[in-house]
Amino acid sequence: MKVIFISRYGSKNLGDELIVRELEKLLIDYTEAIYRFDYNLSFYNTLDESFQYSQHHPKSTKKKKSTYLKFIYRKYLRKTFMISVFRDYLNKKKAINNKNLATYREKIKDVDALIIGGGNAIFDTEKHSSSAFYFGLILKEAKKRGLPIFVINVGIGPFETKSQINNTIEVLNMADYVTVRDKKSYDLISDLNKGQRKLFQTVDPVIFLQGIDKLKGEVKTIGINVMDIRLAEYTDDTYQEYLFNLGKLINYYLENTNYKISVFCTEKLDVKAIEDLRLKVNTNSSRLQFENFMDLKNTLLLFDKLDLLVGTRMHSTIVALSKNIPFIGISWQQKVTEFFKLTGFEENMVTLNGFISDYLCVTDRVDNLVEEYSINISKMNEKKEELKLMFDINSEVLKQIELSTKMINNIKS
Repeated sequence: MKVIFISRYGSKNLGDELIVRELEKLLIDYTEAIYRFDYNLSFYNTLDESFQYSQHHPKSTKKKKSTYLKFIYRKYLRKTFMISVFRDYLNKKKAINNKNLATYREKIKDVDALIIGGGNAIFDTEKHSSSAFYFGLILKEAKKRGLPIFVINVGIGPFETKSQINNTIEVLNMADYVTVRDKKSYDLISDLNKGQRKLFQTVDPVIFLQGIDKLKGEVKTIGINVMDIRLAEYTDDTYQEYLFNLGKLINYYLENTNYKISVFCTEKLDVKAIEDLRLKVNTNSSRLQFENFMDLKNTLLLFDKLDLLVGTRMHSTIVALSKNIPFIGISWQQKVTEFFKLTGFEENMVTLNGFISDYLCVTDRVDNLVEEYSINISKMNEKKEELKLMFDINSEVLKQIELSTKMINNIKS
């Protein structure tokens, strides 16, 4: 069957890229052609075309006044009633007039199904935003043509109001099937299953990347994955405290162990945090390596050299799980906490506030992982086998859609 697949094509986040690539691997078994769009409905001819990375340099620290004014607007002014309502009106108008809609409408005439998803899909962090509205514009085009709609492996929420949740449920009701990546997302929209069975809980596909066998032995290299938490609307003060404690953590290992430390990021915009962290550690040590943002291939090669990870970006810990690398995660958002709950590794998680209060909460957990290294690897393998059963619901849905489209095409012919 021919499908339109709308996902996070073109993202500069390696977690998003991995999600797209893993979902495409799944789709290949059921499709003869894939038309690729990102969520803004930009069209890509090929998978690789959508992930072309340019060199990225951290933003200059000059123009502090302009940066400060942008922070004040982003943190406070844009959330005031008048500005937030006006912004929502402008964003909706922009979506309706999106020039990419024409290409999407043309391509949808030639397909058998719409598949959309991967990553956080519908969420609202402001009371007057309407992310479900934009998602609905896309689904309505497929609904007009009577196409099967499969919303696959999405994260839902958080939301600020009950009406945002209700709007999300109303929009997703247009889909024939919906799979979500965590229990929190499932609970938020569980009303979809009233009187029907269309909503299923699954897991992030990146968990099933091909791993490597880690041999029992000495831990030699620890990876430190860094995030610019200001992108998640944390204050600059919290950002500096986070980096300060990461610096103390790195210096602790350089001064008290023989570990090699590899510092890296998995999001293009996090490079600034890498540069800021450099100022807080002993960069003269031959055992410390800073990596600027890399492409997917080189980042995965870096993971293969790690024996243990302390990660902030959620997908750094997911990749670690996939590759049998024991990991500690710093949770800064609901989705991170939900990942640890789902996978059963809650003891490996520390909260951002907890880490800022005392970085030694990480060293204690690292010591436990090192002491029971082979046990943790066995646990990861067992958990992935268990989670694979949940992920397979996506294959069952695709089989059902493939079967129904074949029957429809046979009737037409």
